[in-house]
Amino acid sequence: RSEGAKSKNHPLVLGSKTFIPGFEEEVVGMEPGTKKEFTVKFPADYHVEDLRSKDVTFATELMKLEEMQMPEMTPEFFAKLKNEKITDLDSLKSEIKAYLVASKDAEERNRQEEEILKQLIEMTKMEVPHALVHDEIHYMEESFAERLQGMGLTMDRYLEANKKTHEDLHKDWDPEATRRLTARFALLEIAKAEKLEPT
Repeated sequence: RSEGAKSKNHPLVLGSKTFIPGFEEEVVGMEPGTKKEFTVKFPADYHVEDLRSKDVTFATELMKLEEMQMPEMTPEFFAKLKNEKITDLDSLKSEIKAYLVASKDAEERNRQEEEILKQLIEMTKMEVPHALVHDEIHYMEESFAERLQGMGLTMDRYLEANKKTHEDLHKDWDPEATRRLTARFALLEIAKAEKLEPT
């Protein structure tokens, strides 16, 4: 019911479990154009601290209902994909497998990079200027506000729910901003020492 928590035409795939536990079950059986109010208890580990384990009432309206259907594996279907590598079911499976393998490879690469950065930061001794930390925090805040907007929330609503101010948020993010900047400067020094240039 809060102004900052409204979301219009928000898509929900039943069975995806992307909403608050219990929300989907309340939507099941609704017809397009109907409205319904129901109360759902938020999880104890919800990201908005003030909503954890709280009973929250939702006012919902079902705008439209669609059913997902698997297409027939016909030549016409493969032509619609507009991918010259996919011409039949076998090639479709091969492309899907290649995509999944590439995703896992990228995931592992990111994990390794994070581990290397963690160790690099631990061995780096430097004083990061406050002005740079301040700028980094503002960049982090802008990115966070965009993510909140994607979830149908606003920064003001988030701060209100967590009983925080912008100053509190900046104080909380100071260590992470410092960590990011330390890693950035350390990598620049390594690049300089190893004479690394972008190709």
